[in-house]
Amino acid sequence: MGFINRYYTAYYNKDSDLIEKVFSQDALFVEGKSVKYKANGSTDSNNPKIEYSIQNKQQYLAKLRRIFQRNSFINIKIDGVEIIQSEQNLNIFGVRLNQYWNAGGYSDEGKLFFAIDFTNVEYPVIWVTSWQPFKDANGNPIEYSEEDYFSIGDFSFE
Repeated sequence: MGFINRYYTAYYNKDSDLIEKVFSQDALFVEGKSVKYKANGSTDSNNPKIEYSIQNKQQYLAKLRRIFQRNSFINIKIDGVEIIQSEQNLNIFGVRLNQYWNAGGYSDEGKLFFAIDFTNVEYPVIWVTSWQPFKDANGNPIEYSEEDYFSIGDFSFE
């Protein structure tokens, strides 16, 4: 939890240099975005559609720096933290949490997953982050099953 607290403090302080250091050079960033889904020509609000995009570290950091420049503040709250140790590599932990993001005129709520390597406990490294929104494109809650959320078992760490 100390690592997670330092990580979020870096966002609050808009410290992109510190954030850059915690990600592996090969880090994977998976971002889910709610989009309007049309079935048979009409919007089907019972079947929200999530499109996932994948970014590398350089793409993610460039986007983050633009967010930091455009916004006078970044306010992130978290709860529901779950920590799970990888069975493949005991130095890697999966962390899932609820994240509430507010930056200027933009806010969002969703489930965030991290895969963090604690081989060097002084300098843990994030290998994977994934974001899944809590609301669809119309602002309605999305009902996920437990299996729908990213978890440590979804990734291979050799």
